Amino acid sequence: MTIKNFTFFSPNGTEFPVGSNNDGKLYMMLTGMGYRTIRRKDWKSPLNTALNVQYVNTSIVAGGRYFELLNETVALKGNAVNYIHANIDLTQTANPVSLSAETSNNSNGVDINNGSGVLKVCFDVVTTSGTGVTSIKPILQASTLDSISANDLSLKDSINANNLSLKGSINANDLSLKDSINANNLSLKGSINANNLSLKGSINANDLSLKGSINANDISLRGTIDVPTQMLTIQTGNGMQLQFTKKNDDLVIVRLFGSVSTTKAGIKMSGPWVDKEFRPAVVQSIVGHFAGHETSFHIDIDTNGSITWWGPDIGKTPIATRGNGSYFIK
Repeated sequence: MTIKNFTFFSPNGTEFPVGSNNDGKLYMMLTGMGYRTIRRKDWKSPLNTALNVQYVNTSIVAGGRYFELLNETVALKGNAVNYIHANIDLTQTANPVSLSAETSNNSNGVDINNGSGVLKVCFDVVTTSGTGVTSIKPILQASTLDSISANDLSLKDSINANNLSLKGSINANDLSLKDSINANNLSLKGSINANNLSLKGSINANDLSLKGSINANDISLRGTIDVPTQMLTIQTGNGMQLQFTKKNDDLVIVRLFGSVSTTKAGIKMSGPWVDKEFRPAVVQSIVGHFAGHETSFHIDIDTNGSITWWGPDIGKTPIATRGNGSYFIK
């Protein structure tokens, strides 16, 4: 077993080794980078001349390796989408970095710091006409982190993380988490997608989709709230049918239809009972009426799932029923 100490263990810069592979891994760990992601900064905007793009002064980190593009020109294909790649080949010690324009994103994720091979990372998507550049779209600079903790977070694009906890507020276009969000205020131009959402303040978004629960003081949405939905339809032995729709594991909406026959007031209706997932915590009464008649009735849905008829006695001739109701199961 061996523990190797590198760069920052060296008081005078000579006691421990400084290696490019070790530094590359260090930079990737510090920024949450993967081998298919980059860090990129244009100190001066690239120039477009006919079917060429010139990187005047651009810094890039790929695979933990830092390099600069100074007046570097890449030839483009006309009437095409050009994917600009940085290619890092460490066997070419004099010129390990080259650029190429390709017809698709061929980022390959090769681990050049622990193995061998050529790392390819796409960092620009350039669209051309027959005579020049029509658009340039940089590849997003992504970080993969288990959790984020900060006072305030503001992004022009999207957030993607496992957990997100802030003392202040979140401001971004889109927010997607595998686990939970915890913050004071949340404001997004796009959508929220998470398991659970807990805020002391308010939510402001276009669309909200959660598998779990929302806890907040105020919620303001321009679009839709998407909550889990379960469906169940049963037909009693007396002919009446019940369609159950459960929303967010709590609210149950019941629709009555079909025709009922051969039953009396106070009799439990034969046939299947309500599934456990849809049963109320206390007995619920759902009111219905006979189609085309003024007569009404109601049924009781018991906590054990049984259904009791409370209406006039019905003979062998079926009578059509209609009705709607709802209840909470918690």
